[in-house]
Order: sequence, then C-alpha cells, then structure tokens
Amino acid sequence: ALEAKEGVEIKEESQTLAEVTYQNYFRLYKKLAGMTGTAQTEATEFSEIYGLDVVSIPTNVPVARDDKNDLIFNTEEEKLDAVVNRVKELHEKGQPILIGTASIEKSELIHKRLKREKIPHNVLNAKNHEQEAEIIVNAGVHGGVTVATNMAGRGVDIKLSDEIKELGGLAILGTERHESRRIDNQLRGRSGRQGDPGESQFFLSLDDNLLRIFGGDKIRNIMNRIGVQKGEYIDSKLVTRSVESAQKKVESLHYESRKHLLEYDDVANYQRKAIYKFRDELIEPEYDIGAKIKENRAEVIDFLLQDCEIIEGLPSEDYDLDCLIKAVAEVSGVELPKEILESKEPQEIKEQLIEILENLYEEKMKDFDKEQRAEVEKLIYLQTLDNLWRDHLYEMDTLKTGVGLRGYNQKDPLTEYKQESYRLFTELIKKVKIESIKFIHRVEFNFEEEPQTQEPQNEESASEQKELPKKSDSLKVA
Repeated sequence: ALEAKEGVEIKEESQTLAEVTYQNYFRLYKKLAGMTGTAQTEATEFSEIYGLDVVSIPTNVPVARDDKNDLIFNTEEEKLDAVVNRVKELHEKGQPILIGTASIEKSELIHKRLKREKIPHNVLNAKNHEQEAEIIVNAGVHGGVTVATNMAGRGVDIKLSDEIKELGGLAILGTERHESRRIDNQLRGRSGRQGDPGESQFFLSLDDNLLRIFGGDKIRNIMNRIGVQKGEYIDSKLVTRSVESAQKKVESLHYESRKHLLEYDDVANYQRKAIYKFRDELIEPEYDIGAKIKENRAEVIDFLLQDCEIIEGLPSEDYDLDCLIKAVAEVSGVELPKEILESKEPQEIKEQLIEILENLYEEKMKDFDKEQRAEVEKLIYLQTLDNLWRDHLYEMDTLKTGVGLRGYNQKDPLTEYKQESYRLFTELIKKVKIESIKFIHRVEFNFEEEPQTQEPQNEESASEQKELPKKSDSLKVA
C-alpha cells in the first residue's frame, strides 16, 4: 500500500526461507556456556530456557566504588539542571565524569546544556562510532567529561592515573534508569574496575519512561507528602528500592514475552528438525534415493485410491475409476485405459499401477548411469522440499498471527496453535511425497548437442581430436 501511495514499483511480498529464535539456535549446540559481568539478574531465564546455572565469581580485589542512592526529581528539566550542576562541581576539582544516557536524543540534550555552560566534553553515540574506543579510553583523564549512551563503549577499560585515584576515581552519572537492571549494572561497571576508587549515582524524574509507567504514582505520593518543591529531590533507599521493583516488573514482562514466543517456536522447532534431518540425509552420497522413490510411489498410489474411494469392502462397481484415471494422469502424465483396472480388487489395482509407473520411469531414466540418476533424483526432491517448506513457513506465520483471536472463544491459543500446526505439518509431508513423485514422473529431459568450440591446429592435434567424442550431451531438465 505504501509503495502504491508513493508511486514506486510494487514488489512482490518477500517470503521467509528459514527462521529460528535465538533460544532454539543456541540450543542446537551440545555444550553451552558463557561469561558476563551482568548475568545474575537473568539467572532465572538462563536456568529455565537453557538449563544453565549462573555462578558469581568473587572479584579479584574488593570493589571500592561508592554506589549512591538515586536522586528523584519532579520534572525532566529539574533533573537535567541537577546533572549539569553536579558535573560543574566535579569538573572544578578535575575528577573525570562519564554521563550515561538511555538514548541518543537524551545525550544531545545533555550536550547542549554542557555546551551552554562552556564545559569541554566528548559525546559518544552512533554519530561518531569510529572514535568510540578512543573517546572511552580517554574518559578517565584529568577533568574529562564524556557523554555516552548506555550501550556505547562496553568492555573498554578506562585507565586511571594515581592523581585521578586521589581525586576519587571516575564518577558515573546516570540520567535515567534503564528498563533492565543489567544495563544499569553495565554502566556502573565502567567505574571501580580492579579495585579503583569511583562513584555512581542515577538522576531520575517522574517524567522518565520507567517511572511514568511503573511505580510513578507511589513515588509521586511520597514526594507530595514530604512537600518536595521545585529543584528539590528525594534521596532515600526506600525510593531506590521502589525503582528497582519497577525494573523487576518490566524485566518480568519482557521475560514472559520471550518465553511465550519460545513456546510457539518450540512447536515449529520439532518440524524444523524433522525437515532439516531429511534434507541432510538427502545430500549424503550413500543415501538410497531409489528406495525412497519406490516407497513414496506406493504411498502416493494409496493416497489416490483413498481419495477416489477405492477401498477394501466396497463392491467393485462402486469404484470411481474415472477419478483414479484422472488422478494418475495428473501424477504421471499418462492416461490409462479404464479396461485394465476393471473387475479388480484395490490391492491388485495398486500393484498394477506401481508396475506401470515403475516401467514408465525406468524407460525415461535408461540413458543415465547410476550416479547421474541419483543426482537428478536428489535435486528434484531437494527443490520440492525447499519450495513446500517455504510455503509452510508462510502458513505457520499466518496461523501464529491470527491464533490469538481464538482466546475470545474461550480456547487456549497455544493449544490451538499446536493442533493446527500439526495438521499443517502432516499436510506438508503428504505434499512433499505427492509433488516429488509427480515431478519425477512428469519431468522431461532434453539432450542438446554442444557446438564445436575449437578447431585442430595441426595434424597431431587433429588426430587427437578424432579420438574424442565429437559432441557432448548437456542435460536440461524441463
């Protein structure tokens, strides 16, 4: 619709060829392990999703960083003014400062205020990604002021001189709490490395996204009871715990969302493993593709007999032979005379159809040696499987998009998704067998003579040329 509105070429809708969640991708590995400084807050998720226990390793030397209580202001403006005032105070004595922001937009606001106060500083965000390492390394110099988004410069050691250590080390000023405590811990972790001194403090306001959605009313009531005036703030462990409680709520919501997504992908994961296993078997040189074709041919004929209601126990005059002849013609491209199928039992009809189709196929493949034949047959199966799997993914995605509406009918969407996806998968397996057999029996091979590209240059080469085939056959599959 947007392409039509803008008058540009309307392109076909893109289709997914393969998909997997991060969780199921990682679980493909037989052994899983990891190391990070901020895994403890996600210990439950690591345990339930991956079966991994989180172990905290004690620091090499005790952490000397002073993590101060959060300061909470009424408005965003009051908070930013307080941050700039704190920067001026620390900058006057030469202590380096790292200001963490949650977004590029917020880092630009801090940048403008510092520029207005004529405080020299560096801004580290996506706009100057090339200088990231250099800026973050120099964040610990005397009087250095660095403004950075929370995700920028992680893992880079900020070296401190003895003079800076005497001044109190690197000061971390956070301009708002992230939805995840892990990100806040990463910001704090820039200071106080290897036993260095340092400090960290977060400046918050009731306008921050986290507090506005979670816990803001409770903190606002506390501030109203105390009678906090413009420019004043709350500095209390009780309030800090309230903020952390709000973060836990957000983390829990995000975890439940990821877990819910994984529950749906686990259903698709069993199908994915089955298809990929079969695909891997197909490309193995020793795989007996001929036996697979015979097996599928017999199964396809069973499908046709069932569809045309030619089953044991029914009188032969009730058999819908016209339906069967039409179905066989669609699969093989050959229309059989009705007389050869009349007055026969279903098992006899099946055996006769198998014999006819096998003879037709063997006649078609007689010009191929064993290796060429297996290569062509595997190629047909792979192409059919890939095309149908792509269509199946589209159907599964459509199902997942709409299955949530079944909750309004007092049905569990996940249970409905499992049942519907199983039905779609059984249909997929049936389609793979039918379409592969149809492709194999209806395919036409054209052998074209390639033109001579090089004339003999002398008598010797001419005699050699006569010993070689005068034409080479190139296979084209229609």
